[in-house]
Amino acid sequence: MQQPAPQQPAPQQPAPCNTRTRRTRPMGNPLPMRGTRRTSRERGFSLIELMVVITIIGLLSGIVGVNVYQYMKTATISTTKSQIIIIENAIEAFRTTNRRLPDSLDELIGNEDESFLNSEELPTDAWNEEFIYEKTGSRTYNLISLGADMAEGGDGEDADIDRKAAHRKNDSRRQ
Repeated sequence: MQQPAPQQPAPQQPAPCNTRTRRTRPMGNPLPMRGTRRTSRERGFSLIELMVVITIIGLLSGIVGVNVYQYMKTATISTTKSQIIIIENAIEAFRTTNRRLPDSLDELIGNEDESFLNSEELPTDAWNEEFIYEKTGSRTYNLISLGADMAEGGDGEDADIDRKAAHRKNDSRRQ
């Protein structure tokens, strides 16, 4: 009689993948599988990620800050030029009405019936300084802002702004 052949053990199948089972790293720390929630210790950003984000924010704010400062300088110069043109128009209206130039800018305000400016005070330049008005003849005058440095001469934002500069195209970006 023949003896039955010994049964070979069936090859073991790998255990079915369960999303709740954990793998381990070589050091034995559990690694979460897909679908599992991270514990409070595993949430958040690493120090490197935070440093990279802070560096990027710092670079962007530095670039934006320089550009904003440049546009603010340009805006103050443009504001002063606009104020000069407003005062010039008031001087021309005064000259048309009174057939002479005003002796000072205070004459432009006058009373309610005869005010040549739409305000109760004289306009100031962008640096809150009064304009310099000089009557140079019966029909000519100078109207000047001394710029940011409040001194004669200068370059860029410190340059004097007069009537001629007020009527030039916006060249303050080149300064």
